[in-house]
Amino acid sequence: TFDECFRRPTQDLHFFAQLLGLKSSDFLSEPMWVNTGNEHLLFPLNSVQALERANPNVAMLEAWPSSFAGRQNAYLFAMEGDQNGGGSTESLTVSARYWFVKQGSIAVDPATGSAAANWAAWNLRHRHGREFVAQVMQGHQINRPSKLFVSAEIDTNQMPRIQVGGNAIEIGSGVLHL
Repeated sequence: TFDECFRRPTQDLHFFAQLLGLKSSDFLSEPMWVNTGNEHLLFPLNSVQALERANPNVAMLEAWPSSFAGRQNAYLFAMEGDQNGGGSTESLTVSARYWFVKQGSIAVDPATGSAAANWAAWNLRHRHGREFVAQVMQGHQINRPSKLFVSAEIDTNQMPRIQVGGNAIEIGSGVLHL
């Protein structure tokens, strides 16, 4: 069922505020593990300013929570501006940041489609199934801005139908001869 995509972390908001260099009041609601195919820990924030201030605490790497697959990640997001679509489908703009632990350090991803899909599931749940389209802006803090396009709805079987797309900038190419 759709509810099986979600689980609550065991840590409290104070812990996550310390982990991410934020205040407890910066969170819009409780963090949530969401899994629509690849589990991510989602953090809804009150403002884009809080998102910009976020700075993971490297000293807490050992305590960073893990997904069922053993991955340590954090997908922070904040809604931007006026969120009225003017029609039957809402049109949203979201700013996001994604960190993950890799070989004892914190890495950043400029565009995370699987996390954007999980955000869409979270958003469907919090909007009681109302369909929407969104632009997810990510990566500008590391000078690799991205824009992902997301659409989401609940289908006739009461399951989420989520689509994520976007463009990529080629940063390398090559040929492998075997």
